[in-house]
Amino acid sequence: MTPMPQSRVGGILHHRLSGQQRHVAQVYQRFLGSSDEQEDFNQSARLWFRITLLFVSLTFIFFICGASLSLRR
Repeated sequence: MTPMPQSRVGGILHHRLSGQQRHVAQVYQRFLGSSDEQEDFNQSARLWFRITLLFVSLTFIFFICGASLSLRR
């Protein structure tokens, strides 16, 4: 059994659903997106994760340095 193309699945979804459910289906389909969009999203998420991790680690290091300096006095 070959998988249906996403546009046809979306068409069936939009044909069966109405109103708010159709909007939810559109948002869900947009969130899934194509594989390229998903890859871009994964890359940007990975980048933001690295930036956040860097800031957290720097804050932690500064906190430890400040604590050790204040303990020395």
